[in-house]
Amino acid sequence: MKSKQHIVIREFVRFFGSLGACCPTSPYSWVYTKIFEREKILALQAANGSYDATMIVPTNHPDFDWWRDNVTHKSMHLHPLPTGLEIASDVSLFGWGP
Repeated sequence: MKSKQHIVIREFVRFFGSLGACCPTSPYSWVYTKIFEREKILALQAANGSYDATMIVPTNHPDFDWWRDNVTHKSMHLHPLPTGLEIASDVSLFGWGP
């Protein structure tokens, strides 16, 4: 992605989505997605919401370097979130009402 100067917004959004999928397992990674999100929003505004328009890739931004250097080295294990509420009910013989 960093080697490109112009890209279709749809492809940039796909790239951005891949980064977002990595975020739960990479500490501090959400911080390094904000510039990309802002660039996406600005490009869509300039293109009147068209994902098929082209945009300039922010190649000089250091967030590209952070992702390259950290995405494979800094990772956490996914842990299930503790449940805070458990709901149980028994089945009614009458359906949804009396």
